[in-house]
Amino acid sequence: MGTRPWILLAVGATFVGVFFATQCWTKESTSSAYTQPATARAISSMVAHRGTTPIPFDGTLAQVVHTMSDVSSRPEETPSRLEWPNSMFQGHNRFLPSALGAAVAVLLGLFISGTRRKFRAQAVPLPPAPMDVVAPVFDTPKRLAMIATAGEKTDAAVESSRPAAAPGSVNWSWQQTMLRVKDPVKSLAFYRDLLGFTLLDRLDFPDMKFSLYFLTSLPPDAEPYALEPGTPEAHRYLWTYPGVTLELTHNWGTEDDEDFAYHPGNADRDGFGHIAVACDDVYACSAELEAAGVAFKKRPDEGRMKGLAFALDPDGYWVEIVRRGEASALPNKYNFAQTMLRVRDPKVSVPFYESLGLTLVRQMTFADFSLYFMANVPPDVVAPPPDSDEATAFCASLFGPVLELTHNHGTETEEGFAHHTGNTEGRKGFGHIGFLVDDVDAACAQLEPLGLGFVKRPLDGSMKGLAFAKDPDGYWVEIVKRGGYDDVATPYWLEPASAKAPWEIFGLVECECTRSPKGLGPKVGFPDNGRVHCKMCTVAGAIPRMRGMLVPDPGV
Repeated sequence: MGTRPWILLAVGATFVGVFFATQCWTKESTSSAYTQPATARAISSMVAHRGTTPIPFDGTLAQVVHTMSDVSSRPEETPSRLEWPNSMFQGHNRFLPSALGAAVAVLLGLFISGTRRKFRAQAVPLPPAPMDVVAPVFDTPKRLAMIATAGEKTDAAVESSRPAAAPGSVNWSWQQTMLRVKDPVKSLAFYRDLLGFTLLDRLDFPDMKFSLYFLTSLPPDAEPYALEPGTPEAHRYLWTYPGVTLELTHNWGTEDDEDFAYHPGNADRDGFGHIAVACDDVYACSAELEAAGVAFKKRPDEGRMKGLAFALDPDGYWVEIVRRGEASALPNKYNFAQTMLRVRDPKVSVPFYESLGLTLVRQMTFADFSLYFMANVPPDVVAPPPDSDEATAFCASLFGPVLELTHNHGTETEEGFAHHTGNTEGRKGFGHIGFLVDDVDAACAQLEPLGLGFVKRPLDGSMKGLAFAKDPDGYWVEIVKRGGYDDVATPYWLEPASAKAPWEIFGLVECECTRSPKGLGPKVGFPDNGRVHCKMCTVAGAIPRMRGMLVPDPGV
């Protein structure tokens, strides 16, 4: 006998038992028993209940519609919880037959299933049905229809909101180095007022309580910068700027915490080392900075390596001060010169950054370590071989900064060796380096085969259209669209309301924390960019589960 007759026989036996049980349950129970209406009626009920009355449910998303259907079948009351018909528990004359009916169905199903397995050595497992799919989709308001289509929420739903942009080449260009700072007033006074950096733009994110400040050393042939940071004109300038900026990230409130401090790097196995500025006279500039109250890790006449210095910025980050080349003749007192990262294996890291458009402009090898200097080089400029004498002069003549990759010999063969990347708890300070590209999707597709992974792909999170990849050491590499996606060069777009998850639509979900005292009911919190702030324990970061209280949004 084929597969289908066995299945039909099992299903038929089950229906017999279920039919017998339901007949016993519903008989003589017209006052309290009720029937299950259609899904369409459930969603219509949700429209009727879109006030402030809490509608409880407990289970998966598919059971939300079942719960709503239950409420809609009894308009005269709003129950405190989902209840089965009271007739099920009123008297053994109905309970026992129903139990026997269910038992008969189960035994018949087990007998048939066991007989079938004797004739089939291996059962082919079927793929599990999606838990959160409820179909069909009815002609209801968009935000309610999300309940019926939650299982279909894919990248395609969000993709439809992508601003139109013609695909282009990747065209990588290193554009930023990000450092977290405690107090932007002090940091701006250091970088802008003492080191001569120009504040190009400022971006504030009140909902997420942080601000970004982008500074750089403008080239001598640039016109005086007259744009007001924070304006659309400044945004457009920033996201098309061909040079490298220093991005200072300020999380609001850190400046008021006396005990708060970021990790500046240079502890055991730290990856980030320092940034650097170049000048004509290291000794004179160091003396001026020290007279202005700047602390130093190393003065130019200290240590074995004379003629270079390490100042400390307000957060304790090391700022190397190096001497320019003899032929530079730059009018700038300082220019942004380096970002240094330690790498485990240069044979992997150097080709990676070459694939991101950087050119190896100088290589230096010492007894215990090697240095690899990489930079944005204009396409019409040919750099000399990196280990040649000409490379030293070429590197010193560059106005823009170089990415200095430092390799301590032997780390490449040490099993399990890894640097701290600046984004783990207790080690946060340096955040990432970032690149502008013409097409973020094309850039991510280029990196995908490397298998290094992503912290964020373009359609992840609420800020769509930008990405964070990982380099071979796990450092974060931000990928930003050059010129942004709109007329003010916004380098991202926000997720549309119609693509939100059901718990984001209706507002309240249960927090997964365990601090709510027993007997106080669900631990309810408001979702905030994928996090939940629990009203009971105020713990942020919990992942919402589809359990607890569902409160319809009055604005639906």
